Amino acid sequence: MNIRHYFYRHSRPIIVFIVLGAINSLVSSLVLIFIGHAIRQQPLPYFPRFDWLMFLLIILTSVTLSYIYQANIIRFTNNNLYELETSILDKLRFADYESFEKLGSEKIYATLTDIKLLAGIPQNLITFVNSSIIIICALAYMFVLSPLSALLILSLVVGLTGFYILRNRLIEKDLNKLRDLQNTYYRHLRDLIMGFKEVKLSTVRNDNLTENFLKRTLKQSRGYDRKTAMRYMRNGLVGGYSWYMVLGIVLYVFPKFLHLNTASSLTFVFAILYIMGPVATIVGAIPFYTRMKIAFERINALERDINATSPHAGHRDMPDKGQNFESIFFNNVRYSYTSRNKEQSFTLGPLNLEIGKGEIVFIMGGNGSGKTTFVNLLTGLYRPAAGRIMMNGEVVSMRGYSFYCDQLSAIFTNNHLFSENYNDFEVDTEDPYLRKHIELFRLTSVLQMNKERGFFDNNLSKGQQKRLAMIYALMEDRPVIILDEWAAEQDPGFRAYFYRELIPWLKNQGKTVVAVTHDDAYYSYADRLIKFDFGKIVYDDVPRLERADLINYK
Repeated sequence: MNIRHYFYRHSRPIIVFIVLGAINSLVSSLVLIFIGHAIRQQPLPYFPRFDWLMFLLIILTSVTLSYIYQANIIRFTNNNLYELETSILDKLRFADYESFEKLGSEKIYATLTDIKLLAGIPQNLITFVNSSIIIICALAYMFVLSPLSALLILSLVVGLTGFYILRNRLIEKDLNKLRDLQNTYYRHLRDLIMGFKEVKLSTVRNDNLTENFLKRTLKQSRGYDRKTAMRYMRNGLVGGYSWYMVLGIVLYVFPKFLHLNTASSLTFVFAILYIMGPVATIVGAIPFYTRMKIAFERINALERDINATSPHAGHRDMPDKGQNFESIFFNNVRYSYTSRNKEQSFTLGPLNLEIGKGEIVFIMGGNGSGKTTFVNLLTGLYRPAAGRIMMNGEVVSMRGYSFYCDQLSAIFTNNHLFSENYNDFEVDTEDPYLRKHIELFRLTSVLQMNKERGFFDNNLSKGQQKRLAMIYALMEDRPVIILDEWAAEQDPGFRAYFYRELIPWLKNQGKTVVAVTHDDAYYSYADRLIKFDFGKIVYDDVPRLERADLINYK
C-alpha cells in the first residue's frame, strides 16, 4: 500500500467529504462578512432589516452542515480503521511461519499503531483543505477592508476552555471501557503472536482466535470509539460555535443597550480571531504528515515481508476426515536457511524416514544438529525446499497443510498457553474425562478455574504449564503428538513417571509420539531412536546402543 493507492481506493468518499467541507467552509466564511458589516454598521444590500435573521440562518446552516459532514467522517474513519486492522489480522492468519519468524512481534505492533495513524488521514486532509479555504476567505475580506491589522481580544478564552474541560469529563466513562477493550484486544493479539505455532496447528483454534476473539473485540472497540468520537465532535461544535453566539451578542446587543461605538478595527480583530484556529490546524498538521509518510513505509515493509496465502485463504484441501492416520513419510526432504545475501548457512537433509501409527520415536542430537528444523518440517510450520512430505501415502500439497496440521498436536520448547478457550473445549472440572487427565498429570490441587472466562489460569510453573499443555493436546484427540524437550522442565520424579508410565499409556491409547529429548536414561522406552548431526540422520534404529556409542556414532 502507498499514498497514491490509498487515496485512489478511497477517492470517492474523500472527494465527497472535501466538497461538503468546502461548502461548509464557504458558508462559515459568510459569518465574517455579516459580522464585519455589523461592526461598521453597514446594512446588507438586499436584507437591510432582517440581517440578524440571515445571520442566525447562516449559523444554523453551518452547524448542521458541520454535524452531518463530521459525523460521516467519523463513521468513515472508524470503518476504515476496522478494515485496515482486520486486513492485517487476515494476513497474519494465513502467513507461513517462516515469514512470521523474520518479522518479529515488534514490527506487528508498530504496524498496528501505524494503521491507527493512517485511519486519520481523511479527517486531517479535509480539515487542512477547509482551514485553507477559511484562511483565504478571511484574508481576502481583510484585504478589501484595509491592509492594517488591529489588536486581538481574547477575554473569553479561559471561560470557554473551562466549559470544554467540564464537558470532556462526561467522556471518561466510555474511555475507560474502551481502554479495557484495548487491553483485552492486545491480550488476544499476544496469544496470536506468542502462540503462532499452536494456532497454525489447529483450524478450529485459528478460526476461533481470529473471528470470535480478535475481531469481536475490535468490533466492540469500534462502537465505543465511535461513541467517544461523536461526543468529542459535539463538544467541539459547542465550543466553536459558542464564539459565534458571543460575538453576536457583542455586535448586536452591546451596541444597542450599552451604546458602544464599534470601530472598524474590531472587524480586523474578529478576522484574526476567525483564522487563528485554521492556522493552528495547518501548523499542527505538518508533524502528522511526516508520521504518515513513515507509517506508509512501515506498512509497505510489512506487506513485503509477509508471505500470506491470501488467494487460497478460503480454499483448504480437506481429505476425508474419516480416514485414519497410518504414517508420515519424508521423501528426500531438504531445507536450507539462507542469509540476507542469499547464502545458505545450514542445510537439513536429504531426509528419508517414515513414522508409523502407534510408534514412540525419540529424537536426539546436539545444538545445531537439525532437531528443531526437523520438528518444524514435521509440524508443517516449515515447507520443504526440496522433496515431499506424505501422509498415508498421499503428498501433502500446499493447500492441504491445514488438514495435515489438524492431525498433529505439538508442545514446543517455548510453548505458549492461551488465555482463552480458542479450541471450544468443554472445560468442566466435573467432567470425568477431564478429571481423569488432571489426575493423570498430577495437577488436581494446582489448577484454578477462572470462572469469568471459563478456562484454567496459567499462573503455573514451567513444568506445570507443560503438563497443562499436554492435557489440552490430549483433549484435541489427534493421532500424532510431537513433544520438543517436554520433560526438560519437569522435576526428576515426574520425569521418571512420564517416561515409565505416561509414554506407555500414550502408546496404549494409539497415539504416535515423536519426542525430542536428551534424557538418555529413558531411551529404552522408545520404539525407535533417531539421532541428528550436522543436518543428517546418523542413527535410526531401536535404542539398543549405549550412551557413549550414541554420542560417537557416525
